[in-house]
Amino acid sequence: MNLSSFIRTFFIALFAIIGINNASAKVLMLTANDAVAAPIFNAAITEFGGTGNVTHVNTLDTPGSISESTFTTGGPYDTLVVLTVYATPSPRLDNLAAIKSAIANRTIPQVILFTDGCSTCSPTGYNWMVDVLREMGGTPFSNVATGTYNSSHTSFPLNTQSSFSSSFTSLNPMLGNRYRPLTNVPANNVLYLPQGGTPTNIGNINAYTVILPANDSNNGLGSCLITSIDASMLDNSGNNGKIGNAMLAALEADASCKLPEPATLAQAFSPATVTPGASSQLTITLSNPNAWNATGVNVSDLIPSPLNVISSTSTCGATPTLSGQLVTLNNGSIPANGQCAITVDVQWSSDVNTCNTSLTNTIDPAQGDFSASVGVQQSASTANIACQYSPPTYTVGGQITGLQPGTALQVSNGSDVITLTSNGPFVFPSSMGSGSSYAVTIGSQPKGAVCSLSNGSGQIADSNVTNILIDCKTSVQPTETTPVPTLSEWALIGLSFVLGMFGLARSRQRQG
Repeated sequence: MNLSSFIRTFFIALFAIIGINNASAKVLMLTANDAVAAPIFNAAITEFGGTGNVTHVNTLDTPGSISESTFTTGGPYDTLVVLTVYATPSPRLDNLAAIKSAIANRTIPQVILFTDGCSTCSPTGYNWMVDVLREMGGTPFSNVATGTYNSSHTSFPLNTQSSFSSSFTSLNPMLGNRYRPLTNVPANNVLYLPQGGTPTNIGNINAYTVILPANDSNNGLGSCLITSIDASMLDNSGNNGKIGNAMLAALEADASCKLPEPATLAQAFSPATVTPGASSQLTITLSNPNAWNATGVNVSDLIPSPLNVISSTSTCGATPTLSGQLVTLNNGSIPANGQCAITVDVQWSSDVNTCNTSLTNTIDPAQGDFSASVGVQQSASTANIACQYSPPTYTVGGQITGLQPGTALQVSNGSDVITLTSNGPFVFPSSMGSGSSYAVTIGSQPKGAVCSLSNGSGQIADSNVTNILIDCKTSVQPTETTPVPTLSEWALIGLSFVLGMFGLARSRQRQG
């Protein structure tokens, strides 16, 4: 035995010795309404956790009383116990069909069946258990039958060669009473042998108690099974407090028989930010951590306004239904150790007044929004989506013509100022919202030209302004004349002095 096998065996045996906490297992027990059998029914309730954990339905002898809903109402359940004794050694056929269906579909992961081999009961009363083993076990169990009634055996040895025997080591032998053994059972599936039997895991042998792991049940799709051909073990004081713990430990030893872990739900919008009238997709992802399918999956999601629900699809074994803002998935399934998804296509309202806010979509199991056969997470799941909206803006501009090369014109729209240096289109750099007023003005005229403005003012009306016109024309300048040179006042004085002196000199020459 390798180390991991040793540790596994050690802890299974330990759980059997100290007792698994049955309070963690939720049990549904089906019996007939048989007052004579009340003591053994009560003993079974005690073995499997007491009235706080066991839901007792005593209608196996009532026509049509057991249906698919029996196995989910008040659930989800971890373990199903079916107990038939005395005056009602087998369920009614219609009720048995519902039980077989629940086992075949693993509606409840762990199933323990008891019947009783009392001397007054017809051998045909045990055929229901034989039928279950044959149908769920397939070919290896095809020859299982009931043997000869025995009233003397009271001690039933553990088949220590079975790979499932470890959890029963503290319960060897099992104490019981009158019974009819099961015959032709694969040896490794035999937990307890008829009195005097020899432990073995080879061939087919007679059995007092049988185990069928999930991998062998209905081709790997069914519940884990333990069957006992004798119910008297339940009210034998030598077994008290051990049977329920040991049987649950044996079932837990098989990974696919473990008590279910809850399914989980996560969700997200993509994209998570939209604009008015834009679309997004909500993906709701369901996860199942168990080695069997999670069935009976129900999801209810009320999508918040102003999101509008457009359509929904699913990979979870059922088609979602839509009713206004409500998206519902009924009776879906999640694959073993896998995931499935519900997608919801939504659209934010086109009303811009609903935007610039965020929404939270909530799915809360506590409010009944999410349920499954394996149980579900207890915390609420949320997904957020936001809408962002900025009003559109528009540009103001137009055309300029006639501007001479090498000149420039400064143009303003409020505080928005640009300098134009060439002809062609122009646009002010700042945008304006619809309904805003604009008023374009011209600054200093360029040299040698006069520029005029058309369509320079108005109001933005949901489009860019492109019709402002600036037309520049060359201006006419007066002809320049050559100025006559003139002398300054001092120059004139100087010239007068020179001329006076010249005249004086000429006068003296004449006199001389």
